[in-house]
Amino acid sequence: MPAKPLDFKTDILPFLIATIGEFVALSFWLRFQDSGQFWIGQLLLWIGFLVERSAVILWLKYVNGADDPGSIAGSSTGQIITAVVVMTIIEIIIWAVWLRVADGVGILAGLAALAVMIHGLHSIEMAIVKKKPLGTFFTNPNTMFFSLMEIAGGTLWLVFVRGGNDLLGGAVLLLSLGVEHVIQGASLKRAPGEA
Repeated sequence: MPAKPLDFKTDILPFLIATIGEFVALSFWLRFQDSGQFWIGQLLLWIGFLVERSAVILWLKYVNGADDPGSIAGSSTGQIITAVVVMTIIEIIIWAVWLRVADGVGILAGLAALAVMIHGLHSIEMAIVKKKPLGTFFTNPNTMFFSLMEIAGGTLWLVFVRGGNDLLGGAVLLLSLGVEHVIQGASLKRAPGEA
């Protein structure tokens, strides 16, 4: 049976919004961090990560249904807001620690720190969103792959930016986040017959 063509509104637009939200947030966050404007950087991260997570939640409600018992989309508004805020705080801390380690200790130490932290976050997020036990997605190949995309993209982005090539760094980050979100989205979509 031929593959169903991608629908812009359900298969592409939410991930464009999530990718652009996270990309813009991280790009400007680093710029403001480097110029000593910590609070502006933090505010931009909040906005970007909230845009990213909101796009995914709205997509889940649209694609899987607002009453989906198998994902967070079927949860109360309070539960969704709590999950989004907590995961956003955790991700902001992750990127701040990563930057401190990468700049202070070295890029390879930063890569290792980001690998542990971002994959842990992705695994927990997937479990929360899919309403599964917390360890379920830690060894999941898709989760490992989209975590690797963000880890490699973030690390190479910083290498290029610190080397004076903001454009190439930005392109690498944007591409890696785009791939991450497409794979993550495919992993979140309810399978036929799945409750």
